[in-house]
Amino acid sequence: MDAKGKIYAAAFGIILLMFAAGMLAPQEQQVTLLISGFGLLALVSLIFVVALPIIARISRHPFALKALSLQRQIGICVFLFALVHVLLVLHFALWWDLSLLLVPEAVFVLFGVVAFAILAAMAVTSNDFSVKAMGRNWKRVQMLVYMAILLVPLHFINVGQVFASNGWLVGAVVLACIALVYFRFRPKKSLPALPSEGAPQTAGPK
Repeated sequence: MDAKGKIYAAAFGIILLMFAAGMLAPQEQQVTLLISGFGLLALVSLIFVVALPIIARISRHPFALKALSLQRQIGICVFLFALVHVLLVLHFALWWDLSLLLVPEAVFVLFGVVAFAILAAMAVTSNDFSVKAMGRNWKRVQMLVYMAILLVPLHFINVGQVFASNGWLVGAVVLACIALVYFRFRPKKSLPALPSEGAPQTAGPK
């Protein structure tokens, strides 16, 4: 199995482990823990994949450079984690009634919906064919990840039922997301060039 296959295998392994861990909780807490757990997993992995170019530039560590070369595959795994979270919410919280998203109280749920749509668009276009077919528009789609990384914490803080009650965790998430957006859009300074700089090796923005 090549490195890309190992990434996907690891993602499915994590999903199975999450379900197994959720089933060990008391029955009345299982659904809530699974929904919150997959939501947090998607958020943390999104922060990681967006931070990869920064980590690789600063550290130049072989592991970071290797992970950066697999950023596209890791990004698809982020979408898979978010997909499981969304399916659990649709089935157990909304009962597949999308009209519930239109009530005023659901505004922060809608932030999550928009972020998920962005992740879906990025996952669908995370292939060489899309890179060539879309041209400059491919980069524009990938840049939407910075909108997602601002929307997801708002969704997490206002809707999260388990982990959002931890002030330290919320603070770390918010600071990480703000820092990533700042480092991406601040005035450019001289940073070490990456081996793959300028080549469409990954799905995430650099």
